[in-house]
Amino acid sequence: MSYKVLLIDDDPIINLVQSKVINSVFPASDLKVFTDAKEALTYLKFHQEQACLIFLDINMPLMNAWDFLVEMQNEKAFTNVKVIIVSSSIDQSDKDKAAKFDMVIDFISKPLTKKHLRRFEAYFHEG
Repeated sequence: MSYKVLLIDDDPIINLVQSKVINSVFPASDLKVFTDAKEALTYLKFHQEQACLIFLDINMPLMNAWDFLVEMQNEKAFTNVKVIIVSSSIDQSDKDKAAKFDMVIDFISKPLTKKHLRRFEAYFHEG
């Protein structure tokens, strides 16, 4: 099973840096970058059949990570989607809140590094 990778962060500079890191570790991944979580959710609804790893920032305008995760949870069709929160937050309450969502598999403090990404290599070698 090959994984699509979505990077969702409202900061274009962060997206540029993190996409370079992702591409350096997973050069064959199909990476899509979004600055708007609502656009990412719409994209996912049209690509539900493909397994996906999402790197998601918490604090964004229009739709934050919590609203995004609730929408995904309500959709019920996103069983093949795994989410990694990538945030500058060090607040334990954010980590606790993220842990309540089944699709969230990790919480990483920014910046995203190659070392962080190597923990997820197994997702690219399944099936």
